[in-house]
Amino acid sequence: MDTLKKYWKLGAAVFSFAFGAVGTFLKLIDIPLDARLILIGVFGVIMVGFVVAALTSAPARAIDGFKSQVAHSRPSGWATAGKIALVVLTCIPAVFLVRFTVTYHNMSLSQITDGGDDRVGRIELKPSHFATGVTLVLSTHQPDVRILDLRPQGCGADAINTPNIQDPTDFSATIRLYGFRTSQKFCIPYRLSDRAELLNVAVTPMNSNIKVLRDQRVHEYQEIVCFSGGGLCLLALVFFSYRCSWFRKPKN
Repeated sequence: MDTLKKYWKLGAAVFSFAFGAVGTFLKLIDIPLDARLILIGVFGVIMVGFVVAALTSAPARAIDGFKSQVAHSRPSGWATAGKIALVVLTCIPAVFLVRFTVTYHNMSLSQITDGGDDRVGRIELKPSHFATGVTLVLSTHQPDVRILDLRPQGCGADAINTPNIQDPTDFSATIRLYGFRTSQKFCIPYRLSDRAELLNVAVTPMNSNIKVLRDQRVHEYQEIVCFSGGGLCLLALVFFSYRCSWFRKPKN
């Protein structure tokens, strides 16, 4: 019963801490991305450290005459495996939350060229979790490279109102979206008179707190988060092993 109460309190504490972290997470739009990642990462480290410390709390002391000594006993294999699984399961949401931070408050932009025809490309813009208007400016900047075809359209789960295309020419176009929100995605298949990567794309959200990250930059951030999270989980398991001394022989 005491063990059940201990783990119930541990679960309640972790849940309360995670709930507080999520509440803070939703309000981080005014903080720069790097600082945001560090802050959420610190929350994750504290949560994992709290769980490891709780799972490896000091054993009860047995009174022997006038002295007290630690009562050592080797935990069962199933108990040790369960604790290790709990440490890993705590690391996973911590890493996911930091990884999710990269795109939650920011837009993601990718530009893909067709391998079969180097004059054909596709632009994809994914929204943040905050609805906002967006202005896209497309241009070639080369006098001999023209925009032959431009077909802006919604390609996500929710439909997008007809985009407002302003000042279209053979060399540039301005597209405005209003109320661009989660579950939508904006795609622009296009064809140029020369190589598709010569089309320049500038995206400006109306909400200045929302940034636009290129797809490559998003992947770089997420890889750093995954490697850092893996290192944190490994460190937590090593510290857990050291604290609970499951690999040592029990003292008499």
